[in-house]
Amino acid sequence: MEKTIENRIVDAATPIFAKCGFEHVTIKQLAQAAQSNIAAISYYFGGKSALYQVILENQFSPVLQLFQRRESSTKITAAERLIGYAEIIVELKRKQPFLTPLWHYEIICHNTVNPIVKDYTAQLYRYVYAALQQGISEKEFISDLQPHQTALLLIELLHAPGIPVSLTAEYGPLTEDSNNDYTVQAFHHYLQGIRCTPLPATTQMTSIKTADFFVTVE
Repeated sequence: MEKTIENRIVDAATPIFAKCGFEHVTIKQLAQAAQSNIAAISYYFGGKSALYQVILENQFSPVLQLFQRRESSTKITAAERLIGYAEIIVELKRKQPFLTPLWHYEIICHNTVNPIVKDYTAQLYRYVYAALQQGISEKEFISDLQPHQTALLLIELLHAPGIPVSLTAEYGPLTEDSNNDYTVQAFHHYLQGIRCTPLPATTQMTSIKTADFFVTVE
């Protein structure tokens, strides 16, 4: 099915904004990439700023939608909840490879973070912080754990840029999961260190598979 002009513009503009940053992208550059014209961007989106807002909304709102659905599932432990968050973001990062670059650009390169990214980060923090508090109150995590600092660290880990396999292949042998994102495994190792008892190696998000949360979210 042929893409609409709006979709073509969004698809072309997303990697450009992610790689170059909002301030360094011109309307002309976006129009050329979309094989369109400047007037079309103004007509459909109202300009570069409004187009950027649409792109950020498209990138970040699915994460929060999935987190909300995740919270409505059956009762689980704090560790399972946190690993579940990691699995959701890892899966979305595969589907939306520009999610993390856009987040890094807004967080690191801007004195004033875009409201969409700011709200996303604040909500992500609240989810992670609440899970850590749950773990402390239920004596799953060590009692002297600092939930604020730990939440910030885990959020940074969730959006850490992945190192491509092609860059690391010469340093060590490839394994079956070499192409898999290591974020979930890193979460698992970190949680081992803050738990009162060891975390089972087979711990999953819940008995419901992560993929089930993606069925209705586009």
